[in-house]
Amino acid sequence: MICSTGWGGLEINVLRLIKWLIERNKDITLFTVKDTKLCAAAKESLVNTVMINNQIGRASCRERV
Repeated sequence: MICSTGWGGLEINVLRLIKWLIERNKDITLFTVKDTKLCAAAKESLVNTVMINNQIGRASCRERV
């Protein structure tokens, strides 16, 4: 799960890793905040994506820290 709404090194590298794993026949689903650049890029790359709303995403990430 990626709760970030930005588009930088973390998000780009997560997407790269997901693509790499998919190329190696791994079943990957990305949980990410809807209406973000990461979400759009993942869908564009045909990555299986589950969109979460921003408030739920932030609360979920805070609980895990």
